[in-house]
Amino acid sequence: MNASCSECWLGVLETQLNSPLGYDEGMEETFSSLTSSCSVSGYSVTSPTAYALNTTATATSATSTSTTTSTCVGTYQVQQTDDCNSVAKSLSVSTYSLLQTNDLDLYCQGFANMVNQTLCVPPQCNTYTWKGTDTCDSVVGPLGNVTIPQFLAWNPNINSLCLNSDFFIGYEVCVSPPGGYLNRTSDSDSGSTSNATAADATSTAAVPTNALDGSNHNCSLWYTVQEGDTCAKVSIAQSISLSDFYFLNPEIDANCTNLELGEAYCVKPVGSLTSYANYTITGFLPITVTPATFSSVNTDIPTTTSYPGFVYTEPAQLPTAPDTVSGCYEYANPSNNTVLCRDLATDYEISMDQLVEWNPSLTNNVSTCTLTMTYSYCVLEYSNSTGEWE
Repeated sequence: MNASCSECWLGVLETQLNSPLGYDEGMEETFSSLTSSCSVSGYSVTSPTAYALNTTATATSATSTSTTTSTCVGTYQVQQTDDCNSVAKSLSVSTYSLLQTNDLDLYCQGFANMVNQTLCVPPQCNTYTWKGTDTCDSVVGPLGNVTIPQFLAWNPNINSLCLNSDFFIGYEVCVSPPGGYLNRTSDSDSGSTSNATAADATSTAAVPTNALDGSNHNCSLWYTVQEGDTCAKVSIAQSISLSDFYFLNPEIDANCTNLELGEAYCVKPVGSLTSYANYTITGFLPITVTPATFSSVNTDIPTTTSYPGFVYTEPAQLPTAPDTVSGCYEYANPSNNTVLCRDLATDYEISMDQLVEWNPSLTNNVSTCTLTMTYSYCVLEYSNSTGEWE
């Protein structure tokens, strides 16, 4: 079966198209054509709602026009020694975006047939080569200013739990937004202006002349709103949460309906936002832990007086059986385990003859001799003449 018709490949495309961060009209047309040529069903695409607290508000101006931006930033002719991952790495694009943009199969199986063919180069990003021991946490964690949701949005072939990453060992993945941040380094084209680098946000940027009244001037990065921007787009491109963007620019209303085209907004604090007055961390459920209470415990070490432990009490000796010899050194009471005479003799390691000699009331018959439970019997006689136990 053609790999492009596989459930894995079609499922990835379906997931991307149903994501507000991955939807593209041209890609939807390609997906529809592919499912038709593969003669498969069960896949559906619904134009997703925009990712935002607001769903319709955009920056507005008196003369608003719409333009379509090409997805190709250049072209590349495939060489004899190329493979999809080496090309992606050399072009600073993810392997997935290179394959998807050029309608190639996800597993590069037909890439050898592309020698001398021209490829469309998709928007570029900082790339990382995925290893067999990698996880989303291990790759994203050291980046510092990148979140896992951002990483997954830039690499839609990796599922939300990162469980399918083993399929992409050796692939190039994006660790920055494809196409870069929105005009992050531009001053002349109404983009972002800053006095701090991505790794250094400890200095205050100069307040631009078009800064919005009410925005926090203790700011390390300013961004000038472009045509078509929304609060959500700005927050994603500038790696700032919506709630923090609103905090730094309190003039924006809760639904972002008053985002002003051409105005500059603060998109990065100086240092940590937690040091700003009146800043409240959001997004965490309130948790109340009830203090545990325990009854007091006596930790004193027991003594022989306060705790003598187990003390064995010898049962009282029963009356001796009739005619049992006097002067016996030890008498024994019968028990449930010594109903028979032979059992008592065995317990005290004496013979039946000795037991009967010392206790004449018993019969010297191993089979029939039984003890009376209300009497005690001599089981050890002392000989005064020899000084030994018999």
